[in-house]
Amino acid sequence: MFFDRVPDVPNINSVWCRLDISTVELVGYLVSKGHEHIALINGPVNLPIRNERLKGYLEGLGKNNLPVYEHFIKTADLSTVGTYEAMDALLSHRIKPTAIITFNDYMSLDAMHYLRKVKPGRYHDIDFVTYSSLPTTRYLDRPPLAYIDQFPYEQGNSLQKCFSDSSTASGTRK
Repeated sequence: MFFDRVPDVPNINSVWCRLDISTVELVGYLVSKGHEHIALINGPVNLPIRNERLKGYLEGLGKNNLPVYEHFIKTADLSTVGTYEAMDALLSHRIKPTAIITFNDYMSLDAMHYLRKVKPGRYHDIDFVTYSSLPTTRYLDRPPLAYIDQFPYEQGNSLQKCFSDSSTASGTRK
């Protein structure tokens, strides 16, 4: 049984959120706030869930008639250094993002820290949106503009039900 971080393996029991659909909506929300230059710092290539985020991002840009700037799509390894490198690359181009979608809250925090430390003049120019919603982010002076909550407790309950159903179906109860 897999929960949230589901490998790309056929015929496994798993529970996860469909993040492509919510990412399309997220891009639309950013456009409604006046953003036209929206970047994505995605997670590592070995996490299949990143593909849903990318699919939704690209679909959201298309749905809102925004161009796809290849330099707005970055991959990071979930480390602070990886996020800093992605931010360096994003801000090194002539066309710079006004909003950045990050793979998770920790990456968003690292990206915000990068702006404060390395590019303080840009700190108030870029809005962030992220997946998850760490309760501690509400204490920031500029918390992310929006979150996509992945409802971990609900996923856990669904996983428990799947596990219970599969154990009962096989004749063994654990």
